[in-house]
Amino acid sequence: MFESRRSQQQSHSSKVFAFRKGLAPVHVYATAPSRKILLWLVALAFLAGASRTSAAPGATTATTLTVSSGSVTAGTVTTLTATVTRTGFPGPTTTNVTLGQVVFCDATAAQCDGAAVFGTARMTPGGTAQLKLILGVGTHSIKAVYQGFVTSNRTPPSISAAQTVTVTANSSYLTFTQIAETGS
Repeated sequence: MFESRRSQQQSHSSKVFAFRKGLAPVHVYATAPSRKILLWLVALAFLAGASRTSAAPGATTATTLTVSSGSVTAGTVTTLTATVTRTGFPGPTTTNVTLGQVVFCDATAAQCDGAAVFGTARMTPGGTAQLKLILGVGTHSIKAVYQGFVTSNRTPPSISAAQTVTVTANSSYLTFTQIAETGS
């Protein structure tokens, strides 16, 4: 029942040797159908191991931005809605994109990051991402940037055309502040 440490190691070594002998190469002759299956498995393994950062071959996305109103008064909530569709691989079909996120930003900025960002929203099962915000007085040029989604379907990024929202002051909105010194 109790073996010494040395005899346990020897016993283990002989079991490993016997196991390896059982794994000796065996010559197998494949039939034509099994070779086709093997080729498909190799191809699938190759595709599964491909870079996860690239888009699927031939796949494209299109992002469309809509605004609730192109002209609002100060203090009014503006809704930005991005719709993202994917076309191509596999096949020429167009489907709604339901994974990933959209960044809404100033279209005049060099890059869509930092102070240029109005907000970020996740894609919904309906293929849209929505952001509600109150913009300051002035004219705002806004774009939606779909960042792509890196999965087995490899959805590439896309950018919408810019939409303009003009915000005008209302009667209760202060447009400037004057500070004056009083006294002598």
